[in-house]
Amino acid sequence: PRFQLSDHPGSNFCYGENWATQVVNTIMKSPAWKSTAIFLTWDEWGGFYDHVKPPTIDHFGYGFRVPLIVLSPYAKQGYIDHRTGEFDSMLKFIEDNWGLDPLTSRDAHAPSLANAFDFSQTPTRPDPLPLRTDCTGPKWTITG
Repeated sequence: PRFQLSDHPGSNFCYGENWATQVVNTIMKSPAWKSTAIFLTWDEWGGFYDHVKPPTIDHFGYGFRVPLIVLSPYAKQGYIDHRTGEFDSMLKFIEDNWGLDPLTSRDAHAPSLANAFDFSQTPTRPDPLPLRTDCTGPKWTITG
């Protein structure tokens, strides 16, 4: 999204949530939904609140934990994966799913997100969410 809808500090999270909901709803209502996997995540963690120190794997490390939500007709319902993943796990899933070679050693060794799916289950029907109607105030305020 444009920065004002990105959930970064200074933004109004209600408008950012509606932006993400509109994108997901549009995909769910399209013919593409039947073969789609959406990985909804954030590039930052929202603050220094995490009580778990990230493991050290290389000089970049993992950084703080961020949420990841998997949306797909084949996503396991109510599934919570307690394994340590990383942003490269999404790329690893794509590489494994389509038989592609890894781009780097990082994604080659990343855990795949394949266990979040059950491709033998009856596909889940789309379930679009309503947009929030309680958004008030500006979409963005400049903070000092």
